[in-house]
Amino acid sequence: MYVLVVDDEPALREVLSQRLTSWGYRVATAGDVQEAETLLNTSEPDLVLSDVVLPGLSGLDLLRRFKARNAALPVVLITAHANVDAAVEAMKAGATDFLTKPIDTATLRAVLESVRVDQRERKAARSLDEALQEPATGGLIGSSAAMRDVRAIVAHRVHRCRRAHHGRKWHRQRSGCPNHP
Repeated sequence: MYVLVVDDEPALREVLSQRLTSWGYRVATAGDVQEAETLLNTSEPDLVLSDVVLPGLSGLDLLRRFKARNAALPVVLITAHANVDAAVEAMKAGATDFLTKPIDTATLRAVLESVRVDQRERKAARSLDEALQEPATGGLIGSSAAMRDVRAIVAHRVHRCRRAHHGRKWHRQRSGCPNHP
């Protein structure tokens, strides 16, 4: 997974970059919104981890710009000045999560793992959708009533998986969605 870290503090960018790299992530860093947008234009990060307070535009503005380009791009905001109003505003704007500095390593790792699992599930659901759109391919061959029933069951499972993808953990565990422990 490729992570774009946006923070105006060089020391924090370096620490996050080293930590994420040691966990197996590919990392790019930016010190401001302009640099982050340049990186977004030249590469496709799987996740953006951005400070809220940046020179020029804020991390919330960055979040809105990135979401306007790609609504599915996970953006996690971090701040040293946490308050409930800022967190609510960030979540309403589409933030995946809102973390406070100093960043708790276990929490960061859990957020990254959650994003990774969500992306894997979305990819699996897209693949299944594509297979279902082409009934003569994708391993399901035939147009008998029994095969139509099989396709309907699979489509129902995909729907439940998608619904659970946006729900709580207990929903996922009971959804029958693959790739859930």
